Amino acid sequence: MNERPPTPQWEGVKGVPGVFQGESAGRGENTITIRGSSRYQVGMYVDDIPVATAYRNEWNADNTLLFDLESVEISKGFSSPLLSSNNGLAGTINLRTAKPVKELDFKAKYMNYFDNQANDQGRMMGFSLGTRQELFYAKISAVENRRDHYRLSSDFDGGRFQGKGKRVGSDYRNRSMNAMVGLTPTKDIDVMFGYTVQRFERGQPINAAKDAPNLGSGGSQTRTWRWPIYDTDRYYMNADWNINEKAHVKFIAYYDKHQDKTYDYKDKDFTVRNIEGDQHYDQHTAGAQVKFDYTFNDSNKLATSVGYRELSHKGYRWTSAGSKYLSDDIKENYWDVGAEYEWKPIRPLTLVLGGSYTWMDPDRSNTYAANGTKSRMDTGGLSEDLFTWQLGAFYDVTKNDQVFATVARKSRIGTMRERFMGYRNNASMPTSADLKPEKAMHYELGYRGVVMEKLKLNTSVFFSDSKDLIISTQDAGKNTYFINADETEVWGGELGAELLLNRYLSAGVTYSYMHWDTKKSTSVQYLTFTPKHSGSAYLVISPMKDLSIIPELYFTDKFYSSSSRSDSNARTPGFTTMNLKAMYEFKDNYTVEVGVQNLFDKNYYYSYGYYQPGMTLFAGLTVKY
Repeated sequence: MNERPPTPQWEGVKGVPGVFQGESAGRGENTITIRGSSRYQVGMYVDDIPVATAYRNEWNADNTLLFDLESVEISKGFSSPLLSSNNGLAGTINLRTAKPVKELDFKAKYMNYFDNQANDQGRMMGFSLGTRQELFYAKISAVENRRDHYRLSSDFDGGRFQGKGKRVGSDYRNRSMNAMVGLTPTKDIDVMFGYTVQRFERGQPINAAKDAPNLGSGGSQTRTWRWPIYDTDRYYMNADWNINEKAHVKFIAYYDKHQDKTYDYKDKDFTVRNIEGDQHYDQHTAGAQVKFDYTFNDSNKLATSVGYRELSHKGYRWTSAGSKYLSDDIKENYWDVGAEYEWKPIRPLTLVLGGSYTWMDPDRSNTYAANGTKSRMDTGGLSEDLFTWQLGAFYDVTKNDQVFATVARKSRIGTMRERFMGYRNNASMPTSADLKPEKAMHYELGYRGVVMEKLKLNTSVFFSDSKDLIISTQDAGKNTYFINADETEVWGGELGAELLLNRYLSAGVTYSYMHWDTKKSTSVQYLTFTPKHSGSAYLVISPMKDLSIIPELYFTDKFYSSSSRSDSNARTPGFTTMNLKAMYEFKDNYTVEVGVQNLFDKNYYYSYGYYQPGMTLFAGLTVKY
């Protein structure tokens, strides 16, 4: 089968630090890093609502617009079991939309980007307008992020299918609108209704290496694809009710619809279509969840949750004559329950015990041939259940210093693709019926606090023992399916530090050390996208009250980016990049910023043959009232 490529993620970036930057991935303001297993199955949420990526559990970082967000919450290792989600073993990212806080709440922003030859490269523009009244609030926002191209580093000297200069297929256009209305009849009740529509289209650059394989010879690095559709429609309701000083209820309901389409081409110039290679996904996630927490006294608190999710995926393909037909029809049901108990046996010590249970029941898994004939996998006996638990001890040494120790058992059920693809591809050894969930035990010791009123630290050491890792393999006929690997281990440490020297100078550093061992696994040689050393550093220099100059450095050690290649190109060399930005605020309502990303025009890549942008210049204006 002509297997569809992964959802585009910065040309293959997957799980490495820097998941979000600026107004979308790759544009540097706020950098978020998440650590997890080698497969980086990260649960993606917007306002506690799981994003509809039912079939593969992949989401495009470029599709995430940060313009109208209030906060980004990251959970990894020890995390609340009340945010139940399949495929969140590596962690969860929850994007919270900002609500209006004033009678007139207005924000507008414009950013323009230029390549290293000062050519207009792209722009981002957005606005939000809201109001908060005594009994209600309302808000509407819209944003467009558009890139016409990016330019490769001047050190890039050309590849087999890519010349110097502008990167072929590097364009995208991302448009989004969000509307919300909230009712606040009392100070203890907040009921919000919202709707989000997002339209995204983009190219996908092909392998730019000098020794790139022949186009169409097999594998994701040999294909020429374009994504004309990557659309989302989200309807949601969030309700909060403080019943009294001790009891609180939260209710969430949602319908998240996602569809995307790929065009397949036969040539490097994207002019000759291969219509039989086109694919269209139509999928949704719908469900509801109720959370209830009760504070018995200063030392005891209980929180519980119960929820239901429906995941649906339909895949379409085309015949050589141009006729569209339904190729896959899969639907699954999930029931989730969770509980968390917080106990303070003595004033400085807090113990937290939590657990969650998920039961998954596949409703159907149908496949269809081009002539309309149907086959069905017997979904009987394919139900799965998960039980996860965690225990944490948090000791407040002082008001501003805490040490902690946690242990968490995490697990995830294989995605639709992982469990049913062997059947879809007619693999000689389809293993969907006995593909077991991944399991991991995660142990962590750490400290977070403020030292001498100027230095803020957040540091930890960890060990993760993973079993039954789900990996892909092929039968003798080159049909792809999935199996469970044996045991793998990951251990290391993390450090985050912020230093406020004085009103003129502050600094920050992040560092991650991660070492892995697959000796206990006969199926896995190495873990992908797991550098041993990585981190970042920045300064905020304020020579005058309203001016900030921010240099930022990011580095990563070498790491494996491909588990299917055995040559030296499977390992990405380490690299260091630097950004520089200046911001000036005036009249309390206006902020001007200018800067440069990849200041030294570094030629680097995360996956071999997929080179990242060279030096990029930007300038912008933000207005707030």
